[in-house]
Amino acid sequence: MKLEDKVALITGGSLGLGQATAYLFAKEGAKVIITGRTEKTLKEAVEEGKKQGVDIEYLVADVSKEEDCKKTVD
Repeated sequence: MKLEDKVALITGGSLGLGQATAYLFAKEGAKVIITGRTEKTLKEAVEEGKKQGVDIEYLVADVSKEEDCKKTVD
């Protein structure tokens, strides 16, 4: 699976399956942005990704809130 020139927005990307998916997509060449409700865990996920050789970005957002969803995609 090659994801070069693709953008992936992964909600719940700071932990578990979301985090694993984010790392996999980044390793396959996608620009990856993860979202979550807690900045601390998002930062930890980004730092762990760097240790694994992947570059991801994050946005603090709660997808259960319409305003946060709009902010995320703008």
